[in-house]
Amino acid sequence: APVTVDTPILSPPDLPSVCSMFDVYVTYAANPDNFAVQACGNYSELEKLRRDMQSYYDSDESKEDTLQLKQIVVGGYYAALHTDDYWYRVRVSSIMGENKGDLICGKFVDFGDCFVSSSDRVKKLLPRFAVLPYQSIRAAISGICPINKDWMPEDTCRFRDLVQDKEFVTYVAGVALDPSINQDQPTLAPSLSSVSGKATVNTRLLLRLIDTSEKDKDVYIDQLMIKEGRARSASGSSGDDAALLITNDSEKSK
Repeated sequence: APVTVDTPILSPPDLPSVCSMFDVYVTYAANPDNFAVQACGNYSELEKLRRDMQSYYDSDESKEDTLQLKQIVVGGYYAALHTDDYWYRVRVSSIMGENKGDLICGKFVDFGDCFVSSSDRVKKLLPRFAVLPYQSIRAAISGICPINKDWMPEDTCRFRDLVQDKEFVTYVAGVALDPSINQDQPTLAPSLSSVSGKATVNTRLLLRLIDTSEKDKDVYIDQLMIKEGRARSASGSSGDDAALLITNDSEKSK
């Protein structure tokens, strides 16, 4: 059997209540059905974690945390050196090949975007770097769908320009579990979902993004996409909303 290394457990972030307002920072945007947000307010903690990880993993002290490919497990949490030369917390979703230096794929758990890396750029995540819950929550715009079957490249580019790396007030229309995402999370049983007020790997918030940066008007991103002819209203309940899980305030973690 391969010699694996135990990885620490990262707690999931708290979820907002359905029908509440939720201030977010959009860290990654692929299209209106697939983007990632962080809750505003945890920036200082995340920045401190980033500095502490950088200081440690850039030092000789971290050499003993180097891992061989056979020690890395799917579903485990690690520290990975990104192309920007910063270390980030990652969750491994697949391992391609069995030779040293072959590719490891996964997600930056605090930002939501994907990574592909060689095994020599992945190290053991120390328990002290696993105290802060992972910060990224997957999201989708509520109430709209593509004009055709899929989002057009120019429309996804426009959406990215509108939202990525920006802060928004949002209205939480719902919380869904995405069946297309494999629930291979070692830290949470599948039954622990948004009902408990915590996110899981396949949780998706259904949000209305509201740009409040202009003094005199609030811009709803869903309405802007419709107005520009890039999306249409998803009248009635869409397939996305069919998986709705209502979070009761009494059950929500405070």
